[in-house]
Amino acid sequence: MRENHVRPGVQRYGYLVKAVLYGLAAIYLLNCVSHLRLHTDMLRYFAIKDCVELGCPPDSVAAKDYLPWGYTGLLLLLSKISNIAFEEVIQGGLAGMILLLSGLDVMIVALALILFPFLWKD
Repeated sequence: MRENHVRPGVQRYGYLVKAVLYGLAAIYLLNCVSHLRLHTDMLRYFAIKDCVELGCPPDSVAAKDYLPWGYTGLLLLLSKISNIAFEEVIQGGLAGMILLLSGLDVMIVALALILFPFLWKD
């Protein structure tokens, strides 16, 4: 019977590919269940918001984008409000922001569990 020998470099490369694929799968799963879903248009809206807020050259992609500016204005307003509202949380570091988002997720699930029977009562 012949044994299957794999060179260590190839095996390490296989582990790297698996790690990258598992990481991407985890990001996609988090994106599916999170309330902060990012897709192509959202990234374009954020680029336009940064262009309006911080300025950008007239020949940049964000300055020439054809998406409507109304939603971008809303993002800009929410960005200004969130900078003021979460100033203390941001100073608390990453742990404070993770705790805040986790608390919001728990609150949303708890409200859904509490309100679901009342909303669908016959």
